[in-house]
Amino acid sequence: MSLAPDNLLGIRKDNEMESRYKKLNILDLKEVEAEIDTLLSIVNLDTIDDQTFEYLNSLVKLAKSLGSVRSW
Repeated sequence: MSLAPDNLLGIRKDNEMESRYKKLNILDLKEVEAEIDTLLSIVNLDTIDDQTFEYLNSLVKLAKSLGSVRSW
């Protein structure tokens, strides 16, 4: 039995075209909590812009909905 070529299956082999930034898995609580911790470590909360605040706030809400018991 022969296997179909990768290009017919839509499998990409070239890693150069993929994003160099990792995408956040929004269903993984540990990954969401790590993203929140990272943002809190690099952002000055006294001078945070609105877009970053909204992103951080939505991540905290997501973490809570996934069952996080942490408080930030």
